Formats: sequence, C-alpha cells, structure tokens
Amino acid sequence: MLNPSPGKIRGFYYEMKNFYLEDTIAALSTPCGTGGIAVIRISGPDAFSSAGRLFRSPGGSSREFVHYRAMYGHAVRPSDGSFIDEAIFLPMKAPHSYTTEDTVEIQCHGGSSCVYEILGALFSVGVRQALPGEFTKRAFLGGRIDLLQAEAVMDIIGAKSRDALENAEEQLEGKYSEELSQFKESIARAAAAVEAPLDYPDEDLYAMDSDESAAMLDALAENAALMLAKAEGGRLCRDGAKVSLIGRPNAGKSSILNMLLGASRAIVTDIAGTTRDTIEESCSIRGALVNLCDTAGIHETDSIIEKIGIEKTIAAADESDIIIAVLDSSSEISDEDREVLRIASESGKPFFAVLNKSDLPSLIDSDGISSEYGCSCISISARTGSGSDELEKLIYAKIMEIFPSGASSRFSASGRCREALSSIASDLREAADAARAGLPGDICAVPLRAAVQSLEALTGEKYDEDILDRVFSEFCIGK
Repeated sequence: MLNPSPGKIRGFYYEMKNFYLEDTIAALSTPCGTGGIAVIRISGPDAFSSAGRLFRSPGGSSREFVHYRAMYGHAVRPSDGSFIDEAIFLPMKAPHSYTTEDTVEIQCHGGSSCVYEILGALFSVGVRQALPGEFTKRAFLGGRIDLLQAEAVMDIIGAKSRDALENAEEQLEGKYSEELSQFKESIARAAAAVEAPLDYPDEDLYAMDSDESAAMLDALAENAALMLAKAEGGRLCRDGAKVSLIGRPNAGKSSILNMLLGASRAIVTDIAGTTRDTIEESCSIRGALVNLCDTAGIHETDSIIEKIGIEKTIAAADESDIIIAVLDSSSEISDEDREVLRIASESGKPFFAVLNKSDLPSLIDSDGISSEYGCSCISISARTGSGSDELEKLIYAKIMEIFPSGASSRFSASGRCREALSSIASDLREAADAARAGLPGDICAVPLRAAVQSLEALTGEKYDEDILDRVFSEFCIGK
C-alpha cells in the first residue's frame, strides 16, 4: 500500500513509543496525485546504499553517490534492473541534511504509478515506510531543531496568509526559542536568588526581603503574560481572525461578503431573509488571514427556521474576534438596527458599523451612531464597490488592535505552547504571592522550578515520548 490510511498509521504511531533510528525510512514528500514532479525522501544509515540499488546511469552502469551532487539517471527495479522512470538522485551526507542523517531525495515524474513503483522498490530492499512527522522528528532528535521549530515546519506548510508565513519562518529560525531560553535563565536565577541564602547560610549571601522578592517575581509574571499575549496573537495570525457580519435583513451583509471575497459566494436578492444560516469563507486582507462569517438577518419573526438562523447569528457574534454591524443607510435607523448595535457593543469585542448603500441618499446620522455606541462608522456601497479599500483598512486595523503590538511581537504558537505559557504565568504569580506573604525562599522556589521545567518541555530541551507523540502525530507522512 502506497499510502496507508491515517487511522492505521496513527495507531501504529502511538503504539511505537520509540522510533527506530537504525531504520532507513522513505516516503513521498510532495502531495499525492498527478503532478509534474514528485520527490521521494529516503533517510537513515542505509539511505545511500538503498537508493544506489535503484540508480542506473543512462549508459546502464551504477555510480557512487557524492554529497550534494545531483545525478541524473534511471530508477530501476533492484530485482531485475527493469526501468521504472527517469529520475534525479540528490544525495546528502550526514549531518548536512534535513534529518541530520544520510539522505537521498529522488525526483521523478509526478504520476502515482511512478511513485508507487519506486517506493515499492525501496521497500523491497529493506527500507521502511516513514511515519507521520518522522523526518522532522529525526531532525529534532539529531539536534538540528527544537520542538518549537519543529511545530513551525507545519505552520509554514499550512500558512494561509503572509503574516502567518512570516511568523512561522521567524519561529523556524529560532527567534522565539532564544527568547524563551533567556526567559528560562531569568527564572532560574530568580530561584537561586530566593533559595541560596537558605541553602548556604554560612556564605553571608544577600537575602532579599519579601517586597524585593515579590517585585522581582511580579516582573517575571508580567513577562510571561506578555509572551502568552504574543502566543494568542500568533493563534489569530495562524488560524485567522473571525469577522462576523451582523445586521437586519437586506442591509447588505451578503453583498459585503461577496465584495471582500471578490466572488459571488452568498446569494443576494431583494427578498428579506435570504440568508438563514451562517456562511463562512476565508480571505487575505492586507496579508492577514480573515475568516468572514455572513449571518442571518436579526428581526422579529414567527418562522422557526429564521429563529434558528438568528440564534446562530448571536452565537457567531459571541465567538467572533471582530464584529461588523451592517446598516442600510438609505433607510432610517430602526429598532432592529439598534438591536444589532446593542449586540455588537455589549459583546466586548472590537466592532464598527458599516453604513451600506452609500450610492443612495443617506437617512442615517453616522455621528450619532458613533457617539451613542462608541464605534467607528464607515460608508460604503457593496453594489458599486465604493469604500471597499477603506473597509479593508478598517478590518486590518481592528485585527492589529487584537495583537499585542504588531506583527513583530507575536509568534505562531501551537495549543501546546499556549497551554505551557499559561501554566508558567500561573506558576510565577504563585511564587510572587508566596514572596509577598513572607513565605520562606524554598517555598517560593517550588513554582519557579516548575516554570523552568515547563519551559524545558516547551522547547524540547527535556521531553518524554508523550510530548513527542503529541507534536509529531499531527504531521503528514513525508514531513
């Protein structure tokens, strides 16, 4: 089987607590299906010899692989030397490869039959099918990258916006690993400072009073909170900010959705209540990933279906990062419009009002809405496209409000990372409270040591197989 089902692979992945690094592994590293080129990666101690059994020069002879020297030839079946495909073999000698092991990449034609035959030939000479994330796991175990960098690999592959890509690339380069390493050293020094006078009473070491200790630990706790905010900003950057369009029927929510997407995704008619369920689509606005949500119009109705749609609208607003209240500026403001603005203003989320249909005479006082509900107002015409650039600017500005202080101060943190940073922040607050209460230094140091251990597990400086399973099981086969 060329690509075992994810269930079978993942089941085996969890059963196998230790990867067999003495094995030589192979997998398709480019997407499955038909394409111009496919790349098969082979890694392990027998990568050169195994790939060499498939390689033949155009003249029919075998040749020795040389590090970083691409060789054109034929991929053949080792059993009888029969031709499979034209291919380029690129050998990389350890440790100068992605995995830090001997590696050979075979570039062949991107047809499933070619790939199947070449992989089958490799498996016939003792190479094993790679498991999900096994190449990257070997790169981690070989010391080339840490766990944060390993997670960044998947973030680069899955990046859906320019900002998400830039953040993941910075994480892969080790920027945030270095920041966390320095933070760990600061915590370790703080633990030593509060414990040392007790551990070495004869050394006449300076002992901080409770106020000094609390101030030092409060500063560390604030630093942890800032890192957690950066991680949350990274989540929004990686996964996208959810922006919900809410308004009464026929205010133009669906038209605005289509305008931002540049496509007719939502049905638009003059009939009120056309949208009865939420419609979600993603797009990039000025480099930021945005998940737009068109919702059912908010109004009084006896229709069970429309009531369900309105309930979903309110739920979507609660789950949003940003809310856009859409009003029809060609009509006087109604009770339904005021309900929309109330929902948006009481949500606690960043929001603004869009006065649609600016191509018609306006009957709404935008200054009055801004004053009463404390929000920005912008006039647009979804029909003509007028104001679309200003709308995109305002959406992007609201997204930047959510992030701590711009793209340079957030990182593409996984759920595992955010959980660890939250725990670290809690440990540091506990230590600060203990110091403030005048408890002995060894008591204050307990949560500090726990924070250090969490940071070591976060970067993979110290790890167990459960952590590695959690990280690498999310990878695709071939990476």
